[in-house]
Amino acid sequence: MKRPVKIALIIIGVLGALTLAGRLFLHVIATGYARTVKLDEGAFARALKHLPDGEYTAESHHKGYMAVKLSVQVKGHRINHVEIHKHSTGRKRSEQVLKRVVAAQSLKVDAVSGATASSKMLLKTIEKALLSAVSQQPGHKQSPSPGQPVAPPNG
Repeated sequence: MKRPVKIALIIIGVLGALTLAGRLFLHVIATGYARTVKLDEGAFARALKHLPDGEYTAESHHKGYMAVKLSVQVKGHRINHVEIHKHSTGRKRSEQVLKRVVAAQSLKVDAVSGATASSKMLLKTIEKALLSAVSQQPGHKQSPSPGQPVAPPNG
């Protein structure tokens, strides 16, 4: 085999190995994130029950690999729509989880297979949008704890 062909094959092999190593590294980061995400369904449900109609926005980031910015539209104490403004996790199919949240009116939905970390980041960002909105309500003193209702001001 000629020298230029050997060099080209070596370069292709090295690039392929680097690509696989990079994908493995990102998979390990995403898997670690998915395992550590804890959702507070109770606080989420209480927040939804007491928030006024409106659009609530939040952002989430993880180690520079995953980033999400979304808005949650609440009407009549129900999630009407979730709109993604930025989603850089590389797993766009995870956005199917948004339809599940709207249908269930809950964060207790299955993650999208093959996009578990991205799905969980979307769920956590929805939770963050509503809990942040509660904390900004007039008269709010502390984050709700399990079993404690999220009361509107003067109520």
